[in-house]
Amino acid sequence: MAGADPFEIYNVGPLRIPRYKLALYVIFGYVGVTTAVIQYKKRQPPTPIKFDGPEEEDYVKRYIKHMSAEAKKPELLRRPF
Repeated sequence: MAGADPFEIYNVGPLRIPRYKLALYVIFGYVGVTTAVIQYKKRQPPTPIKFDGPEEEDYVKRYIKHMSAEAKKPELLRRPF
């Protein structure tokens, strides 16, 4: 297999494709499918956050509100939550 002729012709359907081009098409196809699957998974909406109770949900909402307000202040005037 290692010493095979790269210009050997393969019949794929009605096409006659050299061995090196066929290998290139297979590699491009694999990379394309892999990239498409990764991009598809990236674009899925995130899973919803499940809280253990209403107090935890309230804490997270207060924390987000506090941090968004603190982000608008200059860095030296910010205070911890």
